[in-house]
Amino acid sequence: MKVIKINEIIDLENALFHHHPKKFFEYVNENGIPAAIGENAIGVEKNPKIFFSKGIDGMLKLWDVWIKWEMKHAFDGKNKYDIFDSPKEKDTWQKYWDANFPTNANYEQIKNFFENFPKEQKEKFYDAFIPKMIEEYDYYLLDIKDGVEYDSNDIDEGKQKLKDEFDSINPNDYPHKFEAIKETNKAKALYGSFSRQDLITDDWNMHTKPYTDVSKDKITQVTTSDGKTDALSILIEMYDKRKTMPNSESLYSQFDILPDFIDYAKNKRLTEHLQQVQEELQKAHKIKNSLELLKNQQLIEANSNQTYATQQNNLQSPVNQAPTQTNGKQKTLGVHPATKQNNSNPNSAISTFIITFGILISGLAAIYLNLLV
Repeated sequence: MKVIKINEIIDLENALFHHHPKKFFEYVNENGIPAAIGENAIGVEKNPKIFFSKGIDGMLKLWDVWIKWEMKHAFDGKNKYDIFDSPKEKDTWQKYWDANFPTNANYEQIKNFFENFPKEQKEKFYDAFIPKMIEEYDYYLLDIKDGVEYDSNDIDEGKQKLKDEFDSINPNDYPHKFEAIKETNKAKALYGSFSRQDLITDDWNMHTKPYTDVSKDKITQVTTSDGKTDALSILIEMYDKRKTMPNSESLYSQFDILPDFIDYAKNKRLTEHLQQVQEELQKAHKIKNSLELLKNQQLIEANSNQTYATQQNNLQSPVNQAPTQTNGKQKTLGVHPATKQNNSNPNSAISTFIITFGILISGLAAIYLNLLV
């Protein structure tokens, strides 16, 4: 499969991005991406399609919407992410969501709702969402054409479904009509202020024509500039990169939850990385201490051997030696093996290890300090 880094993509404003489960990478590599009705589109989409976002703006908008939508499923009674410790806690937070989520599609109120949502609970959701919905996905560029594989003016079937349900209610059935208005407004709120108010697909939620697959020769895997493939790393780099492009303030002011999520994800990764560095430092220190202990033991043994050799030399000096007779010739008693000269240094290898691990510890410490800056 072809691979491209974010910093190599020439036209970020019009590139077509699709995220796909990592577990299907080999299938995609061999066969391409098939049209399908995804788990979250059951009961909404009538025909199998492939969804994608147009441009860097479309990608960022998608995740602002998707995080809100999945957070709704975590707190509105579905308990999709199983973040509650008891049924009572689940019921408490469902009531909180139902009582506080705006039903009039006032986008300022929507933003305030997510910004002021209790931090601890929101972060419990983030912790469950990150590994399940982002880190387990790859990103691909799709080389498909408007009017061929997709229609940029196609209908969003999610919007169409809401409209059909609303229109089917008897105008005089005010209770049901009122509830339908609330549900429609909730959906519009989750779609965000940057979404279209008509039925046409948004740039963050485009799709291929029904039953249209994308062949493997039209797919390129996207990585970060340093080669990471998970969707979270790609999203973070795209988020930071878009800040350097024109009209970023206008776009970012429309996001309801993405900035908070990105900040949390960055801090979480930094904390995990610092913990990993600290663990490596501790391991290196333990190895260094073990080597120093071994060196000290070697020195003690070497000193002991030297003392013994000196004592043997004194015993075998010419003053203390008695000549022996062998075949009529005098023979001097031999020298003890411990007194033989040995030019090798038993501690040199240990010293080398200690120096090496000292360098390792210094390097890890430098990384740790740089991360703190």
